[in-house]
Amino acid sequence: YKKNENLNNALLYEVNKFYPNEFKVALKSLDMIQYETGCIMTEDEAGYIAMHFVNAQQNGEEMSQTVKVTKMVEDILHIVEYHYQIKLDENSLNYTRFVTHIRYFARRLFAKELNQDTDDILYQQIRERYPDAYRCVLKVKKYIKENCDIELTNEEMTYFMLHINRVCSRIKS
Repeated sequence: YKKNENLNNALLYEVNKFYPNEFKVALKSLDMIQYETGCIMTEDEAGYIAMHFVNAQQNGEEMSQTVKVTKMVEDILHIVEYHYQIKLDENSLNYTRFVTHIRYFARRLFAKELNQDTDDILYQQIRERYPDAYRCVLKVKKYIKENCDIELTNEEMTYFMLHINRVCSRIKS
């Protein structure tokens, strides 16, 4: 900072949106840094600090994986919003639960620990009951295949359909 070598944080919006508590603490740490050093830093740096806080909570997860998880959450949310032609309510409990589901899903995906249960009966029932959520999940499945070269299991698709239906149904109605 003292050499004017500031880095723009491309994930600043996402960090603030998905990790608001960590971002608030990071902003406080900027105040502490300014108090101790006189150096005034931007919110971009708070975003980087917040990512370190998030990373520290993930049992030694690499920062690059935390960045990939954050990007995947954002991409999947965009897929859902585009499919339904809506803007999701970021203040709703269902949105928070969906984001949490995607984050844990992404971590399991990168750790190669996806659910492998073959309960096709539940999958078929949910697929028939929520056909629009199923069509949306097919887009998520394609995204994951293209970006991670991993085939989404029926069980994972079932969970996605349930969450997508829940987060979108109240907005649509």
